[in-house]
This record gives sequence, C-alpha cells and structure tokens, in this order.
Amino acid sequence: SNSGNINKNYLDDDIGEFPRMDERFSMLNYRHGYYACSIGNHPPGISFNAIAHRDHQTGTKEFFVLNKQDAVEEPLFVPSSKEAEEGKGFLISLAFRGTENRSDLLIFDADNVASGPIATAKLPHRVPHGFHGNWRQDRKSTRLNSSHKPISYAVFCLKKKTNASLLTHPTSSIVSTTPATTRLSSPD
Repeated sequence: SNSGNINKNYLDDDIGEFPRMDERFSMLNYRHGYYACSIGNHPPGISFNAIAHRDHQTGTKEFFVLNKQDAVEEPLFVPSSKEAEEGKGFLISLAFRGTENRSDLLIFDADNVASGPIATAKLPHRVPHGFHGNWRQDRKSTRLNSSHKPISYAVFCLKKKTNASLLTHPTSSIVSTTPATTRLSSPD
C-alpha cells in the first residue's frame, strides 16, 4: 500500500539467513521456504548449524541440525522435474565439517528436511564459506550452475542414476544414506 507503514512479522526466534524458495514461483505467492539457521548451543564462529523448511501455508517449521562443530551454507532448491509441484524436489547445501577441516555436499528430500540428508558428497577439501549457486533449468538438462566440478558432477550423477550403481570421480565421493540413491566413491 502507499500508507508509508512497514509491518514486521517474526516467523520464530531462531536466527536465519540465505532464504531460498522454488525459483519457479518467484514473484508469486509461494508456500515453501528454506534457509540456513542457528539452532541451539554451538561453538563461537559456527554461525549457521541447521537447514530449515518453513511451510508458509501451515506456519510449521522443520529443521535438521548438524554436528556441534559443523556449519552449513545456504540451501538451494532443485525441483524433481520441470512439472513438479512447488516444493517437490531436493535441497542441496554445503556443510563445513569443523573437526575434519573439509566440506560435504548435503542432499535432502525437500519434503522431509528433518530426516537429514538422503545423500552426502564427501569432498576431500574445504569449500570456503560464501559459495553460492543457482539451479538452472534449460530445454536440454537440469543442472547445477557451479564452478566447483566435483559438486556439479555429484549432482549430475544423482539426477541421472536411479539405482545403486558405482560411479567414480577422482576428487569426490558420495555416500548413499538411502538404498535407492546412487553411491559414488573415490578410486583410492
């Protein structure tokens, strides 16, 4: 309105950042929101330790909290198909593993964030905080627009394979946490 007033509506008491949504619904009324947040007691310097899903229609929030020394980056929504309903798909997010000084790519079922990742790409090195990406849909493929080749490869393999076959890439390994997910491992 042109009233000049601003209204603030707090969703909850947790600190959150990097809000994302199903980008196909940008500039429309949307139901599902995802973000990195800070939940519970964690060490200084670990800013965001959880991934949250807020259902704006029901007002509910579910979340997955990482281990105490770990931190998470922004979640990115990936639709399961071009025609999928809003919120039907996956969340991908980088996690810094503090005790190991390396990163993982976490892949969640966007409908069930609280159950934890359905797959984890274990990277042998740390991806610095601040890595951002966007999911790009085009006529020929659905892919992660990322300059980080092991992450792009891992997501490509998860999208293309539906059985538990073994694939390899020299710098990453994906460990399946569900039986139907692709399993990637390093050749060593």
